[in-house]
Amino acid sequence: MKMRTSTSGSQALRGFKKAAVFGAIGVAAVAVAFRATGPDGAIIAALMLTFRYCGKPVMLPPCFILIGRGVIEGLKFLTRHTPTTHDAMLWQLDGLLGFEPSVAAMAIVSTVPGLWEGLVIAYHQGLLVAMALVAAAAPSPWRFLVKVVVASAFGYALFWIVPACGPGFFLYGPADAPRNAMPSMHMVWAFMVRGEVGRRGVGPRLAADIFIILTVLSTLGLGEHYLVDLLAAVPFWLAFEALWRWRRIRALARLESVGENSDILPQERGSI
Repeated sequence: MKMRTSTSGSQALRGFKKAAVFGAIGVAAVAVAFRATGPDGAIIAALMLTFRYCGKPVMLPPCFILIGRGVIEGLKFLTRHTPTTHDAMLWQLDGLLGFEPSVAAMAIVSTVPGLWEGLVIAYHQGLLVAMALVAAAAPSPWRFLVKVVVASAFGYALFWIVPACGPGFFLYGPADAPRNAMPSMHMVWAFMVRGEVGRRGVGPRLAADIFIILTVLSTLGLGEHYLVDLLAAVPFWLAFEALWRWRRIRALARLESVGENSDILPQERGSI
């Protein structure tokens, strides 16, 4: 009995030492990454170390960064080829409420100390962390990554149809701001995060709901989107989810048909 106790105690001590060393190395690596590349690099380093410690795909966080870089380059190309935007139309649609929701949100955000900075973090780094963590917790992490890429491609196609910059850029410039307002892909991605954690307990659902609220506040309060952009994100997300499930159902049906045929063929050969 004493030997079992001492053995378990020594194992716990070794585990604690290993975690402490890993944590110290992780803190140093994050600090170096922050000094070299800024907040995004530090977050990526922290996520990669966390995934490595937990046995998750280490390359997931950098892949999300690569997706973001691809989106930025695609928006630059879109901006060069769409000199005219539909911001005035979207501004008028928001004005049908009798006031401009985005202007009201920007006014509130600018008067509360620290709120603007916090929403900027939620809008950029918060999205990266949320999507990386959800992908790591998903049954098929790479499938969620592919799902994000496909949804982003559909959204990018809509940017060409309704190029718009957002109320902040429409009012204050610059004229060459990215045309990524309609629909709000930030809202679509937030809905995808919520849908992925929908069956994972109260805690993850509550965190995803808070993330959606922060996304609404940041998209409007930072002047990135009109209210109609956020509303358009709802049918876009629902339609994409239906299309995604339909694709998976078709693939599953093909696999099942192949499995049924493989079960029948040996019997037919034996009967001959």
